[in-house]
Amino acid sequence: MGYEKVTLLRWNHAKESVNSRYGFKTECCRKLTEATYKKFNETFSYFSLAATVDSKFFCVHGGISPELLTLEDIKRVKKPFEVPRNGLVCDLLWSDPDKNVSMLGKSKRKISVTFGRESVRKFLEANKLQLIIRAHQCVPKGFKFCLKQQVLTVFSAPEYSGKSNKAAEAIIGQNSVLRIHTFGINGGSLDGVGVVSDLEGKTQLGGHNSGLDVNNNLDVKKELNEGSPDSDDETVEPPAKRAKMQ
Repeated sequence: MGYEKVTLLRWNHAKESVNSRYGFKTECCRKLTEATYKKFNETFSYFSLAATVDSKFFCVHGGISPELLTLEDIKRVKKPFEVPRNGLVCDLLWSDPDKNVSMLGKSKRKISVTFGRESVRKFLEANKLQLIIRAHQCVPKGFKFCLKQQVLTVFSAPEYSGKSNKAAEAIIGQNSVLRIHTFGINGGSLDGVGVVSDLEGKTQLGGHNSGLDVNNNLDVKKELNEGSPDSDDETVEPPAKRAKMQ
C-alpha cells in the first residue's frame, strides 16, 4: 500500500541530549557526517507533538499532561521547540498510563507524570475524542488497551532489547475502522501474522460516544476484558521506534 503523505510525530528520543547516548549519533557519524546528525536534531524541533485522525483518535508518543485541557494547548506551542524536563511538551513525549491512579501520579522514569483513567476520560470528553493511541512502552503482544479501553499502546519493535515481545501497528481505515496488525522477527525479517482485530462501531469502548467493536476475535476480547498486568509494561529508555497535525 502506498501513501500520499507521511506525518512523523516527535518522540522522547528526538532530542540531542538523549539520542547522543544511545547509538544514533554514533551511527550517523559512521555512515554520514556529524553535520548530518546535527541537522536531524534541528529537524526534530519542527516535528508535530500529536495528531488527530478522523477527529476521533488522538495520536501521541507518550500521553497526556495536566497542562493539556484542549487541543488548542498543543497548537500554541511555537516551532521550533526544545523538550524541557517538565511541562506540556515533556509530558506529551514522556508520560505513561497508570491503573493505580485516578488523575495523576509520579512516574518511575523520574521525568514527567503518569495519568489515570479519570484524567483520560475528562480529556477525551472535553475534546470529543474516542481513544488515545500512543507508543513509549514495550508490551508483550505489541499492543495493549488500558484504563477502561480509553488508551491503546502500540509498540513496533519486535524482540526489543532481547525480549520476546511481538510488535504491532494500528491502521485506521475507511469509516474509522481500527485494525491492529501484529508481527515478529523470522530469520531477521519481519513476519506478518495477519490482522488481529477489526474494531468497528458497536461496543462501547474508549471515550466520547465511542464506537469500537472487537467482533469475534478471542485474543482481542481477552485483552479488552482483562487487560495485561502492568508488570508486563516495560519502561523504554533505549531509542524508541515508530492526519491532522497539532
